[in-house]
Amino acid sequence: AVFGDSSSLSTMGAAAGGMPPGGDGDDEDDLKIRKNKQNEHIKNSPAYRNRVKQNPSNRPSTWDNASEANSLTKEAWLKGTPVKGRPHVRRYEVGRRVGTNGSGHGQSAIQVHMSSKGLHGHPWGIMK
Repeated sequence: AVFGDSSSLSTMGAAAGGMPPGGDGDDEDDLKIRKNKQNEHIKNSPAYRNRVKQNPSNRPSTWDNASEANSLTKEAWLKGTPVKGRPHVRRYEVGRRVGTNGSGHGQSAIQVHMSSKGLHGHPWGIMK
């Protein structure tokens, strides 16, 4: 599990619009995962349970396979489409089910958020 563990990135990086934390941003090895935020989307992790406890009526989406959450998040950042008006957010359609939304519907896309502390991603949308 994750518990312990395209466009120009130079204009899509974190805090000051620079590179994402952890490297020059040109490949998956350079991208740092924001573990606690990422773990909010790993069902039954302490971070997930805490988030549900804080807002039980708005459960977060969860990864169907926690072991691929980090690699898919990095892939989505590198290959995803920037979201208009949200320069630190990208979306990426995987083409297969990767998660479940809070209402129990399957999801085949990923939404990734970049901050000065790193990336976190989660399954997004509803499968057609």
